[in-house]
Amino acid sequence: VVFNTDYLIISVFLGITVITSFSSYMMLIQALAFLISAIASPLGAYIGAKLYSDSKEKVIRIISLYNSLFFMLGIFCAYMFYISSSTFVSLWMGKEIVLSQQLVLLLSVNCFVLIARISFDVAKVGLGYMSDIELPLLEAIINIIVSLVLVHYLGLNGIVIGTIVSNIIVVMILKPVFLYKNALKSDNAFIIHELIRSWFFISIFLLSIFFITRAKVIVSNEWLDFFIQVCMSSITPLLLLIMIYSVFDSNVRKFMFVMFKKKYREN
Repeated sequence: VVFNTDYLIISVFLGITVITSFSSYMMLIQALAFLISAIASPLGAYIGAKLYSDSKEKVIRIISLYNSLFFMLGIFCAYMFYISSSTFVSLWMGKEIVLSQQLVLLLSVNCFVLIARISFDVAKVGLGYMSDIELPLLEAIINIIVSLVLVHYLGLNGIVIGTIVSNIIVVMILKPVFLYKNALKSDNAFIIHELIRSWFFISIFLLSIFFITRAKVIVSNEWLDFFIQVCMSSITPLLLLIMIYSVFDSNVRKFMFVMFKKKYREN
């Protein structure tokens, strides 16, 4: 719903031609999110099975682990989108379609949200919790109001900021609060801890990657060279993410320990 309102506002205030550039980037984000969501869909059934076979505390730990893993994946994909999407679009559709890197940075935030939110959507399905039907409407209202105000001052950037504001308020704050409080009956202290924990790791990664790589944007005129650069540029952020979450996040640390232990036994 939110992205449909974006297209409508862009066509009214900025013209149809801007939609071509905007939709090229959004197509990449939505295709990536759809692919990951399709792969992750069986996790909902796993949560549902655990809900009836294990304690509520164990189910909460599983959901908390999923949050950590999808936040990791969202951060990684958003970073890679930021440094590579413009070159991809340029090779695919031509340089005249490319957006400013400042706008790509804003779109990267939406890329992160679309992937990170998958953990909440999976948990909703597994728990059978569908009582937050008013949140999508609230998300659309916030997006429309903020976008209509900012488009007059910031143009396309303002519309994307409107989407970011609605995503952060509704998807990244209210949705998990509703899920933990109403479906899992968690206390306020735990909910606040989960929210702070998630955003803390994002901050640590952004500070670290800025000082290590300066988020250098990939530039290439050939597909083969582009894909080689993408592969090479993905190594540092991936290792950095694994290190940060392994050190600071007990969920990921325990998960990795179990995986290594299982792999060791198989060998």
